[in-house]
Amino acid sequence: MKHSSRESINHDLLSEISKTESKSSYDNGDCLHVGVFYTPIPWAQFAIEQFDLFTYWMQGATVFDPTAGEGHLIEALIEYGLNKGLSLQQLPIHNLYANEICPKIHNKAIIKFKSKYGISFEDRFTCADVFDLYGKRYDIVFGNPPWITYASLPDEYKIKVRPYFVKYGLVKKNNSVLLGNSRIDLAALVVKKVIFDLLNDDGLAVFFLPLSIFTGYSANQGFRDYMVGDRHFALIKIFDCTEANVFSGVNTKYCIASFRCNQKPIFPIPYFYYKNGQWHETLVRPLLHDDDPLVDINMYRPIEPLRVKKYNKPRSGINTCGANHVFIFDNLIQESEEVVIVSNKLLKNIRLPYRFVYPLVIDENLKIDDEDDINEPKRWILIPYHSNGDIITYDEMQKYPLLFTYLSSFESLLRSRKGTMIRTAIMRGNWWALLGVGPYAFAPYKVFWKSYAGAKMHVAILKGNWQANQALHAYIPALDINEAKRIAQFLRQPEVEAYLKSYNTENTKNWAQPGKIERLLKYQ
Repeated sequence: MKHSSRESINHDLLSEISKTESKSSYDNGDCLHVGVFYTPIPWAQFAIEQFDLFTYWMQGATVFDPTAGEGHLIEALIEYGLNKGLSLQQLPIHNLYANEICPKIHNKAIIKFKSKYGISFEDRFTCADVFDLYGKRYDIVFGNPPWITYASLPDEYKIKVRPYFVKYGLVKKNNSVLLGNSRIDLAALVVKKVIFDLLNDDGLAVFFLPLSIFTGYSANQGFRDYMVGDRHFALIKIFDCTEANVFSGVNTKYCIASFRCNQKPIFPIPYFYYKNGQWHETLVRPLLHDDDPLVDINMYRPIEPLRVKKYNKPRSGINTCGANHVFIFDNLIQESEEVVIVSNKLLKNIRLPYRFVYPLVIDENLKIDDEDDINEPKRWILIPYHSNGDIITYDEMQKYPLLFTYLSSFESLLRSRKGTMIRTAIMRGNWWALLGVGPYAFAPYKVFWKSYAGAKMHVAILKGNWQANQALHAYIPALDINEAKRIAQFLRQPEVEAYLKSYNTENTKNWAQPGKIERLLKYQ
């Protein structure tokens, strides 16, 4: 990394910026609350300078703020010109446009521009939801859209915007927003909407945005195809402003990013970050795939994907759906070849058929370096399934009286478990079902690693029917030892651990989940 030598980064301006406070949300009676952080005018002028917006405007470009609030970004352009010694009459005010969803804030902005500058803005400052805007296009879009995830939106607004997530290519179908993509930023949706419907060909867009749109794992992956409809748009440059404290009291990381319409992105791109009172410059590019999060090219070495079979898909562990005490045990005594006695903190001396009880991985089991080392189980799990992955039927279960009597004693509890997938199994009559069970769960070899709250990539090969515990551990099934060794050798590379750390998710629930590892594989 190097310190930026760009003279255009004005440190006197930064000094002035640090004295400016920002407002942090709507608080205007009946206005829609959709996560707004008003942009301090000095920081808006910083963006104007870095992306040369004033020059474009003076050369005849139209400028539009689609989520204007009180119009700080438009006001910043005017003030920038006045500070250069130009008069209002010399500025192309007629090429400034804005929009704000909230009538009260819109009216306040109209009054401000009239009283402060003598500008009648009513014909160019609309009051509408940005998703209702079509028709007119602009040369430059300069905005700070709402920073809020879909999951946090008011219910009535979710209903309105849900179809737009599909229309503008952030998800494949409506229910995807309700499932794993509920953390998509509304700001990402606004950017795609604006670029597709409101930006001229070859137009420039500059936005204040949550940094997670570019560095997060999966929620905003649909944004990073850098395409909406038949329009490509190139990410040009990013200023990571988090440490510069643009928005006081905001915990999320954020940035200023620029895009050029009708261009495909060319990586790496310049990335500026603020540290110890100075701006520094580096280059970033997607991790492996084009839609991957961006990483510093100085901190990441590319990994050649491992070619595997579909059978080797990374998997999460068995999920009891809230019934751990029914299925998981801390002690096991072998009574005979067919019967074991198991216990946990709540249940003691339960006799069960040995064929349905399997060793359950804990962290200690992953600390071995050689698959031939003796690895003693410390926990066990009951899996009422056949080794082909099929659940045993009710009639079959009755052939094992110990199993039938035990599970029947918990029938009411097991029937009451929550969750869409487990409810589907229960509605089919399989109230003893588990999630995460298939033929892969009974592979002769598994390559395990810790997937939850980890910081090191400990990889172990375990022979036999060892099982992973829900999201705590993950594994890749293998059909023979050579296949398992090849996979383990790949996962033990330092580059794999570096890849995981590039997400900044050490010691979190998202440390090394199967989806991240799968992106390192190529199915043949």
